[in-house]
Amino acid sequence: MPADAAEFTLGMFRAARRGEFAVTDPTLEAVLGRPATSVRSVRWWVGSRCDDGNARAR
Repeated sequence: MPADAAEFTLGMFRAARRGEFAVTDPTLEAVLGRPATSVRSVRWWVGSRCDDGNARAR
């Protein structure tokens, strides 16, 4: 993995651990025109469609 990509990925991981993605600003829903979807619910949806129940790339 290129150093820039690794640095970006690590930065996203650290931000998630600090809880920076736990709350969305109401502006997001206004821009989308619909309620925001949590990453947790998307991950569950993807995982429920895999043969063994694990969310992973195929």
